[in-house]
Amino acid sequence: MTVQLAGENSAPVRARLRRIEGQAHALVTMHDAGRSGSELLDQIAAVRAALGGAGMAIIATEAAAAGEFGRTSGQGQVPDEQLDALLELVHRLVRCT
Repeated sequence: MTVQLAGENSAPVRARLRRIEGQAHALVTMHDAGRSGSELLDQIAAVRAALGGAGMAIIATEAAAAGEFGRTSGQGQVPDEQLDALLELVHRLVRCT
């Protein structure tokens, strides 16, 4: 199962990614300004948390699409291959953190 994140589905994910982009830029600026290691690590933790949130937003979009497929297909349930694909996304996100 693959959902193309476009249109209305992509807005929340794109907003999160833009925030992450800003946080990463701030991290470089902080490093170049000679900020303390503690401050840099705090910013890194914030970026990691934001990445996790973006990952969860992508998974939520995939899950919503799978549920919509189940409703509109007349089957009333999500096919095993779609559930497997969704679980693989969750596994990939967890493995990254």
